[in-house]
Amino acid sequence: MSMNYIEPNLPPDEEPVVDQLLNIVVPSLHQLLFMGGHMNGNGANEFIRRAGSCCRQVAVMSAVFLDEEMPGKWEVWEGEFEGIFRGVTLQYDHAWVYSPDVKRFVDFAHRKDRRVWRVATENQYPTDLQPTWTAIRRSQIDWRNMFNHPEYYTGLLGHQIYDLIAKTWIRPDERWYEHIRPRDVD
Repeated sequence: MSMNYIEPNLPPDEEPVVDQLLNIVVPSLHQLLFMGGHMNGNGANEFIRRAGSCCRQVAVMSAVFLDEEMPGKWEVWEGEFEGIFRGVTLQYDHAWVYSPDVKRFVDFAHRKDRRVWRVATENQYPTDLQPTWTAIRRSQIDWRNMFNHPEYYTGLLGHQIYDLIAKTWIRPDERWYEHIRPRDVD
């Protein structure tokens, strides 16, 4: 069962942004990262081995998209959390997007559930969503600088990934990979 936490009664200008981010940008990024191993010779095994872990990539690409679609300051944050899962204390890293200007907390990194789009005046992970998890540390990520570095699964630079995914939200009725021809790949 999907448990998305999308702010009810979104303003009309936010509805298409949330819809495109949730239904086009993030799924296209997951597909690209899954295929990424084939691009750099590792096969998709690494993405599968890491159980599709890509919250940082999703947060960065979400910030890029939001920066274009909703003017304001968008920040990417990552943190280490601790909590109990099935009786075992675990720690995990996670990344999300926050805007002190637009007053939004965004976390679309989870593949099927717990996707979050909320009004937020503070950069705090909503405790009602993760009541048994505690943030141990958090730090801001320079998401603009990440465009100059290769992404882990694909080996592509951030702006190359952005260009591939942007083809999706420019033509939302089609998938990005339908527009890639061998001549398009450097």
